[in-house]
Amino acid sequence: MPRLCAVLFMLFALQSTSAQAGEVEVHSSLLQALTCAKSPLDAVQELSAAGNSRVEEGFVGYEFGEEMDTVYGVALSNSLRLAGASTANVVASLAYPYEGFGAYVHARFDGDFQEVVKALKLVRNKAKGDYQRAMPAQDADDVCPLTIELKPLDDGQFLLGCGWCNG
Repeated sequence: MPRLCAVLFMLFALQSTSAQAGEVEVHSSLLQALTCAKSPLDAVQELSAAGNSRVEEGFVGYEFGEEMDTVYGVALSNSLRLAGASTANVVASLAYPYEGFGAYVHARFDGDFQEVVKALKLVRNKAKGDYQRAMPAQDADDVCPLTIELKPLDDGQFLLGCGWCNG
């Protein structure tokens, strides 16, 4: 009996470690998408396509709408963290959630947006009242580079995401 308990404990520990590794990978992929470090739409669409088949990795994917109005999303069981701020949902949509906010992959975060601004080296856009940083062009023909955008909201939250051409 003690040997059976030990085997069951080892199996549970391996499953838990595998789930944690999967969650770390998902969080990393989403952070890279939100900060334009990888193809943002591809990352979120891939995870959303998983539906509820990867619950053990700490997320479910969803999508609704049709054609250009499709919304892809990833809901997390454990919050995604960036410079002390957190979110539990990342969305990809060409329908921007707020006027003047141009990130097509974004999340609504709780936390101090100033810490994220510092961590990502964003610069204030005085005309729009948000913060941005254009990323390096991927190739010589790229006249519209991906741009990280952060928009503070009135309720103490902020939007952070990746879009095209300075918002």
